[in-house]
Amino acid sequence: MSTQLTALAQAPVCSAPLGAWVPHMRPVKEPVGWQDPDYFCWGGLATIAPGEEGAQTAHFFGARWPRWTGFLGWLTHSEICRATSASPTGPFTTREIVLGPRVHTKPDGTYYWDQHNAHNPTLLRWKGKLCLFYTGTHRDPANPFHGRNIPVVPQGQVDFYETGHYGWPRMHQRVGVAIADSPLGPWTRFDAPLLEPDEAWAPFFTTNPSACANPHNGKIHLYYKSVDSIHKRMKLGVATADRPEGPYLKYTGNPIIDPGPHHNVEDHFVWVQAGRFHMLFKDMTGGIGGLPNATVELTSDNGLDWDLRTARILYTPGWPTSTGWQPAHRMEQCNLLLAPGDRPAVLYASVLNTDERWCPGHPGHQAFVHSQREHLQPLREQHTRNIAISLDFKPLLR
Repeated sequence: MSTQLTALAQAPVCSAPLGAWVPHMRPVKEPVGWQDPDYFCWGGLATIAPGEEGAQTAHFFGARWPRWTGFLGWLTHSEICRATSASPTGPFTTREIVLGPRVHTKPDGTYYWDQHNAHNPTLLRWKGKLCLFYTGTHRDPANPFHGRNIPVVPQGQVDFYETGHYGWPRMHQRVGVAIADSPLGPWTRFDAPLLEPDEAWAPFFTTNPSACANPHNGKIHLYYKSVDSIHKRMKLGVATADRPEGPYLKYTGNPIIDPGPHHNVEDHFVWVQAGRFHMLFKDMTGGIGGLPNATVELTSDNGLDWDLRTARILYTPGWPTSTGWQPAHRMEQCNLLLAPGDRPAVLYASVLNTDERWCPGHPGHQAFVHSQREHLQPLREQHTRNIAISLDFKPLLR
């Protein structure tokens, strides 16, 4: 086990957080976020509108999948729900499934692009509409799942990029959108995705959408993740359109974020503040900011061209409490609720509090649990969660 994980298990409170946003994080007062003991709850963000909690209801849109499917169930059984709270930090109460498995197949009996899975939710308000961007996929028609009969992956083998039970839904991931007049719906769901993996650098899939409106020309900027065909490393691209449902034109300068052949980035969120584009993302291997799993920020004048040399670390995984800093192994799917002036007000993130091999369903789960039981037992019961952190930015960002 790595020294980092050992330290995390033995010392859950750290006094030395790092990052430009850390001084602006308010101490977390539990309970917060969106939780369900029967599900992995992963990713999402809130918007404020009338609802079950009154005129200022916080509507949280997040992804979940049953715990019995294991951690890899995010690829096969994820659905997007709406949950509410009187506070933008929660705790949130689940109200309904917004995007679940489709009830019907296509008229010819084949699957829709998002037949079985909806994941990676993010929101954009546009001309009185609420646009829910997400990643969808479907299962292999030749290897259907039945009830709780899901594939058992041989220990140490997860072939995401080729064939097999998890390879099919991974390779058929696409970015799409659903649109409604309010968080209460009803939602218009489209029969085709917005982005196909038809670029030389991104021939496999499109995932992890983040969308914003360009204040200079009114176009929608849709940012997405894919993987290159040579190194199978995660990079980011952008496409633009005149309206949320497209059609989208991919930027000829893609990928806009390329950390190099030995590094990965993902889980980006893009917003516009004072006419300037801001992007935060997880620097998985530290190739841009210098620290693995730190969240870094870039800015851009046009939302298309980003200079990696200007990156700064916003925060390392963790959050403040009344007794000190609570570190985490990883913080993923980071999204923001923006206050008037488009300044960040609440940071939402999914937390992986230990090595993902603790999660049932991971191919290395049994061997890892056996070998690391003594060291990681303190974190085992809360290895995943959603967190919501209030941010206090009195001045505008740079």
